[in-house]
Amino acid sequence: MDVSEEQVEAIDEYGTWYEKLSSEAATITNGVSDDVDKLKNNGNTERLLAENHTGRELLELIQNARDEIVAAKDEADDSLAGEIYIGVHDEGLVVANTGDSFDLLDEEVERAVRMVGESNKTDDDEELEPTTNTVGHIGVGLKSILSIGDTFEVWSNVDKLAEPLRVRYSRSYLSAAIARNCGRSVDSQELKSNFHDSFQGDSETELFPKPNTVDEQNVPDVVGGIPLFWYPVALDPRTADSELARRCRSLVSNGESDFGVFDDPPTKSFTTALFIEFRDDQWRDLLSELGIEPEKDLDEKPRGDRQSVWETLSIDSERSSSLDVETLIHFQGIDDFYIENIGDEGVEAAEHWSIRRDGSESVPHEMLNYERVFVEAQIEGESPTYRCFDEFEHQNAPETDVSVLVDRTPELPVLADTVEIPLSSSPSPDDELERRVEYPLHLYYPIDATSEGRFPFCLHGRFRVATNRQDFSDDEKNCRVLERGSDLIRYVGETTAELSRDSPWWEVYPWLLLPPDPQNRSRHRIPSMRRNSWRIVRPGSMMDSQIRRVSPLECPLPYRRMSSSGRRIRSGKESKRLLPFERISNRVTSQITIQEWAQRRKLFQREHRCRR
Repeated sequence: MDVSEEQVEAIDEYGTWYEKLSSEAATITNGVSDDVDKLKNNGNTERLLAENHTGRELLELIQNARDEIVAAKDEADDSLAGEIYIGVHDEGLVVANTGDSFDLLDEEVERAVRMVGESNKTDDDEELEPTTNTVGHIGVGLKSILSIGDTFEVWSNVDKLAEPLRVRYSRSYLSAAIARNCGRSVDSQELKSNFHDSFQGDSETELFPKPNTVDEQNVPDVVGGIPLFWYPVALDPRTADSELARRCRSLVSNGESDFGVFDDPPTKSFTTALFIEFRDDQWRDLLSELGIEPEKDLDEKPRGDRQSVWETLSIDSERSSSLDVETLIHFQGIDDFYIENIGDEGVEAAEHWSIRRDGSESVPHEMLNYERVFVEAQIEGESPTYRCFDEFEHQNAPETDVSVLVDRTPELPVLADTVEIPLSSSPSPDDELERRVEYPLHLYYPIDATSEGRFPFCLHGRFRVATNRQDFSDDEKNCRVLERGSDLIRYVGETTAELSRDSPWWEVYPWLLLPPDPQNRSRHRIPSMRRNSWRIVRPGSMMDSQIRRVSPLECPLPYRRMSSSGRRIRSGKESKRLLPFERISNRVTSQITIQEWAQRRKLFQREHRCRR
């Protein structure tokens, strides 16, 4: 099949979408109860799924963009630039990436967008295959946008088309079609003005019939809560009629995007750009004209706005707890992350996060893969922000995908003086760089339910979480992931303790792996040395204990396992007062062996002064 035949077949899909939309409008108008109930249930399910992802909408969209980037790198060349751009406007936001195209002409992709609880990526109820390399779910990620927006539009460069694919999802098309089928004289001219020439049916199919050709009847109330993701509409990419549409067209067109605000702009045009409108005025005005109220949650829930979305994205914002630097690193595949805050007068703020990896150095352990990860954030009008991490991955645990990030930011200036780092600039020794010393567990992003158990390292794994991606349970799968994580930390502790003999870079290990006092997070209690043994000062008492003395080489990392005067508490029955996560976190940290302890008191004391 040559290119022209592929184009004809692809454009024929536009007609299929038109026929489906027309048929649905006629069916709902006729009041077929099963179809009306199905339409209502689909709308309710979409909104429920979005509600479960409130606060994580942007993260879901970034996950989907990341997966397209990784797929493109796997298919083509790993050196492909992995770039994501987000522009925040008053009307909505634009998200673009350099990955695979968003080919809605592919039936599987269009179905993944439409369906609820299904995806063409992974099934969380099944064992993860070792080759699984996706993070999010296309359908889940897009449905989460209902928490901040009413409608969205996709622009993508698809190989089978000579022009960008432009597809819009809006409730206004089906609502207006139902109204016209009910004999109401609503204006449909504006809706039809941007239709693609091939978005049409046969001579007997009319999406918006003339009002005088049908009997007038009441418009069903279901119009106030119809689903968004079931009815794609093909639009003409030459008629970009809004600021967001024009921005998307420029992003997917070579050389047309303006990125003058960035010192190091994107290297190429983007493959896909989509925009989310905070409010669909066409649909809401239509409902008002018909005297129909939107579903309660659609009407009362605050829409997104430019400032709140920007505060969630910005690296300097206190609201960016979900989108932290560690999350972008765990995603992998993302090399550059560009964000802009665009007001009436132009760009008001911009940030560029560069993530670079250096795998030139290895560690002598067959179960460990090691890389240094460098992050540089260029913020308009400010000095750059730097972060640096040691990243360790378990080489023999593909089903759990466990890895750990250890924050090495305070040591970055010293490292930059001795080796070349892959960043456009480097910090000076006078820069005050702080280390993050407490982390919850991560499933790419922080798992909120684990915030009560804090680690001094960022432990990531394929944990099982609820649909809202926050709830965390003490089940068999999570225990298995944590057991692999426990092994990983033990390997890191043992290996780095040996390496610290010969290299200044490693001399802060294994002390960086020591957890803070879980009973008092308001201030970190200082671990101290007494009689060649470990001690943590903490309030409270331990129950069901059998106490024995241990030597420094036997002493594991303490987490509800240590008491004063060098005595180790070997708990019997777990305390019922511990939360499920706290019981799991005990399993991780209770197995980590510290070597060469007594010889490293001074190193530890010096390292502790680096902590915040």
